[in-house]
Amino acid sequence: MDDSENNDQYYDYHLKTTSWVFEALKSVLTEEKPDFTLVNIQSADSIGHRFGPDSFEVAQAVKLIDQEIGKLFSYMKKSDILSDTAVMILADHGMSPVSKAIPINVLMN
Repeated sequence: MDDSENNDQYYDYHLKTTSWVFEALKSVLTEEKPDFTLVNIQSADSIGHRFGPDSFEVAQAVKLIDQEIGKLFSYMKKSDILSDTAVMILADHGMSPVSKAIPINVLMN
């Protein structure tokens, strides 16, 4: 398997996982009715580390996440749970292209 096949599988896996997480979240919200739910969507971050922050793949991942959030809000409204729900969307960090790496382990020795 060459690198392009590995990259394709990596990319597809993260997009499918994102869609699956949102589908599972819908079920949990209506069936379990939790008081608190935390969901971590890793796809944009993981894909960004693999393909670069300005890549087509990251743009597609962010687009998918946006679509899934829209579908989630529509589902919550239809299920009559949106009005009783506070939603916070956070990111753990930003990302920029890296042109030079500093090997910390070498500097520490």
